[in-house]
Amino acid sequence: MGKTTVVFRAYRGRAEVPKGLSIVGADPQLGALVPNMIAMHDDGTGGDQKAGDGVWTYVAAFAPSTSVSYVYTNSGTAGQWEGLDVPH
Repeated sequence: MGKTTVVFRAYRGRAEVPKGLSIVGADPQLGALVPNMIAMHDDGTGGDQKAGDGVWTYVAAFAPSTSVSYVYTNSGTAGQWEGLDVPH
């Protein structure tokens, strides 16, 4: 069986995004739990539909029945959990 393409989208709402949003999860395609390594897009590329609309996008493909857990981070330093991004 082939892989299933998943489009992750996060709307920034009223939040400022100084550098960019990232996605992180246990799967290697999501950074293998290393935060701020997998950049999302709001520039009309990488699955993003419209540049500059505040909707950040990342596309990945997973094997069927794969469970995926993830969080979004905002403008953090690569490899570091910071501020409210720190899981409790």
